[in-house]
Amino acid sequence: MELDIVYNPGFWLLLNIAVAAAILTIRRRMRRAPQTSSETLEVGPYWRLERLLRSEVSPESQREYLKECMRTLISIMAERGMVPDPRPMTVREVFSRLGREEVEAIIQRYEEVRFGGRILSTEELEDFRSKLRALARSVIF
Repeated sequence: MELDIVYNPGFWLLLNIAVAAAILTIRRRMRRAPQTSSETLEVGPYWRLERLLRSEVSPESQREYLKECMRTLISIMAERGMVPDPRPMTVREVFSRLGREEVEAIIQRYEEVRFGGRILSTEELEDFRSKLRALARSVIF
């Protein structure tokens, strides 16, 4: 007697309608969700670098930070075919292929921090970021 409901076609019809309504409701809510989070805005090659350039960095972690910024820009350029396989090349070799004036100042700061152990002041770090950002925009776009 208890299993009679399982064999009732009306029960299955109502169950299917309820499941379909739930699925449609969930899909509509997901579509209406505001897409203003930083994850949805960061689409495309430039935004990978921009997110990194906007991040906070302590003086102790500047070496790794600059290394990651350069690695990100080089990988974006490699994806776009602007440089051949960059793995066997140094940062200086990769950027010298661009033939741009602003490259030398960026490389000099990078090498001072990475290999010289220098810590940049806040102004110098912002200058590095703005120059790298300008280079990335001119190369990527």
